[in-house]
Amino acid sequence: MSARVGLLGLVAGLLVWSSAFIALYGLHAVGCGLGWHQPGQFASPLRLVLIAVWASHLGVLVWLVVSYRRAAPGGDRTVGFLQLAAWTLGLVALVATLWTGAPVALLSLCA
Repeated sequence: MSARVGLLGLVAGLLVWSSAFIALYGLHAVGCGLGWHQPGQFASPLRLVLIAVWASHLGVLVWLVVSYRRAAPGGDRTVGFLQLAAWTLGLVALVATLWTGAPVALLSLCA
């Protein structure tokens, strides 16, 4: 991993988290406004779309975390630090995405 890739890795996970946050809550608002939910039914079209968007973002984050962990450490201490920091921030973004996306799978929609 080069220093440039390491710098990109520092923000990549949090960019994916912010994308998930915006997409989930934006789709939730639009879906509720347009009546995509079906009251009393757990597997409404809105919930299925939200879970699919959430799962795709989680998949990207898992891929990022695994790829940062498997990257060969460079001989330079700076590159090694950037790799460790990118992995840590990717893990933080994964946990944050799990936490902020869980309500779309667990709570009632459009209450």
